[in-house]
Parts: sequence; C-alpha cells; structure tokens
Amino acid sequence: MKCRYNKCIYGGGEIEKGTEVQVGKGYYMHKECARYSKTIKKIVELYLASVDSTVMPKALYQVINKIVFDRKTDPEFLLFVLKGAIAEKIPIKAPYGLYYLVKDDEKIRKWKRSQAQKIISGIELADRKKPTDYKYTPTPPKKLESIVEGL
Repeated sequence: MKCRYNKCIYGGGEIEKGTEVQVGKGYYMHKECARYSKTIKKIVELYLASVDSTVMPKALYQVINKIVFDRKTDPEFLLFVLKGAIAEKIPIKAPYGLYYLVKDDEKIRKWKRSQAQKIISGIELADRKKPTDYKYTPTPPKKLESIVEGL
C-alpha cells in the first residue's frame, strides 16, 4: 500500500510494515502525513474564516506548503502562530504575511515553552510519598573507640 498524501514526508513510496498508518475512505497515509494534512486544512479554514475570506485557497495552500515543506516548519507551529496573531489582532494583509509571523522570535519562544509544557505534563510522576510514610529511626551515636579503630 502507498501513502496517498501528495506531499508525503517519507517520499510517497510504499508504507513499510510496522509503520503507524492512518486509514481513511479507501486510502492509507502515514500517521505523520495525516497530521500534516489535517493541520494544514485547519490553517486554511482559520485563515479564510478569521483573516480574509476573499483569498484564493490555491494561493493560500501554495504559501502554506512553501512554509511547511520547503522551509521545514511544523504545521502545528504555523497554526499556533496564526491563532496568536488573530488573538493579538495583528493585521495580516495577504497570505505572504505568514512568512513574517513564522520568523518572529517571540512567537518561537512561546512555541518552545508550550511544547516543553506538553512534554512535562505528559511525564508521569513517580508515586509520591507523603511525609507520614517516612519513619524516623535514630541511629545510635558512634563511640569514640569505634572511630579510633579505623585509623
């Protein structure tokens, strides 16, 4: 079976056995390719709904594909940046403005911080013991004779 995503991250060849696969209506994709596809669709929908509905979707897809695949940017990061720009009411006059949003150092720091928080929250903490679980047992003090014997 072949990956049906036209921009397949793994070259679009055969899907190897043991690889995680996303199954759709009669097609198969790598799990990562499916994530890219869904996220890019979310970006386009958000842009058309919140920023500018008069933009041709084809032009928007071209810009997004250039950012994601040519410049090796995670589409989740692009979605994060676009949501932040909409929340902060940063004017985006054309799809090409996404290039500048992705390069913003402050947005990159926020993204890294949020990713670190996701990783930290995903780590299971060891079973925590309560202070009542510990018992203090004093050890008898060493005598002067036992200390001197070791010398």
